[in-house]
Amino acid sequence: MKGIALIAGGVVVVLIASVFIALATVDVNQYKGVVQDQVAAATGRSLTIEGALERGQSSGDTCEAART
Repeated sequence: MKGIALIAGGVVVVLIASVFIALATVDVNQYKGVVQDQVAAATGRSLTIEGALERGQSSGDTCEAART
């Protein structure tokens, strides 16, 4: 029984690590056009994102646009 719990715990740790690695390697700049289109569809106004997007972490996921 103890062995099964250790294996299950190891699987959970590997899954959590995989999620963090996947999120860290995603290029958020590829979603610029999607964000602009969704904002335009929701508000009827255009959104221009100038500069690169960067992914950040706080109490929730964040995305910041750097001004060039």
